[in-house]
Amino acid sequence: TYAIYRRSTSENLDETQVPIQRTNRVGYLAMMQLKYPFDLYRSFRLTASLRFDRLFYLSSDAFSFNQPVGDEKRFIVRGEYVFDSSREVDLNILEGTRYKIFGEVINRFNLKVVDGFDFSWSNGFTSIFGYDARHYISLGKHSVFALRSAGAFSMGSEKMLYYLGGMENWLLPSFNNNTPVSPDASFAYKALAPQMRGFKNNIRNGGSYVVGNLELRVPIFKYLSKRRISSSFLRNFQLTFFYDVGTAWYGLSPLSEENPLNTLTIDDSEVIQLSVRYYRDPLVMGFGPGLRTTLFGYFLKLDYGWGIETRRIQDPILYLSFGKDF
Repeated sequence: TYAIYRRSTSENLDETQVPIQRTNRVGYLAMMQLKYPFDLYRSFRLTASLRFDRLFYLSSDAFSFNQPVGDEKRFIVRGEYVFDSSREVDLNILEGTRYKIFGEVINRFNLKVVDGFDFSWSNGFTSIFGYDARHYISLGKHSVFALRSAGAFSMGSEKMLYYLGGMENWLLPSFNNNTPVSPDASFAYKALAPQMRGFKNNIRNGGSYVVGNLELRVPIFKYLSKRRISSSFLRNFQLTFFYDVGTAWYGLSPLSEENPLNTLTIDDSEVIQLSVRYYRDPLVMGFGPGLRTTLFGYFLKLDYGWGIETRRIQDPILYLSFGKDF
């Protein structure tokens, strides 16, 4: 598989300034993916990508006109071992097992051929290793008990920062600003680590994460009708119950002192500076009910989750999202 992408985005730096300072980022991504099947269930996949990003000021005054152009070039290689013996019995109802183990390397380099030649093989290096495993257990004729475990950790001079919490494809997402990010870690990339219902995004963060999900899916109208249901809304209507558990951390373990989770800094330079240590359980959990159905051709998910943090049940959060579950 071959693919080429181009993306352009603009951002206002400070709308109170006159004139308004705006930046523009243009990115190009060329990708090639190879897949080799060992048998019906197992395969190996190798993806190589070359990415160029250019960041510059849109000229509006003498200051923006004289700002230098920022260029970033990256070479990315990702390898995956995939096992998939699952089959879809019905929409969002599966049985069997599937998992993947992956490793990814991101190398930032410099190459200049205009106004002189300059080449640097590596200005920043990132390595990521992770897994995603899913198992589906049939319960009766229509229902299924779905289990998932996923995790990843990053190393190198430029790490990946994972934000644990929320839902995948969550409409109107909310971010938790009360969970600190370690100022000592060198993060160059960010990614969400769903799903952890009962919390906003960033209930925990770090260069590593592990999450587990359990979900019971019951298409209730199929038990109430002996005939095939013509309405897709009723035919695919599912009542779900879920339980999520996970954590994200810095260093070797969630209990490492590198984690800023249990440290609160009070800084008043005119009076005093305090660093207060207190306990917060690195492991968080969430539970609750949910609904699934098809609406106007889209698979709609509605979840109502209570989070448990340091043995305290939090206020519930309502999640509306699109797309199939894990």
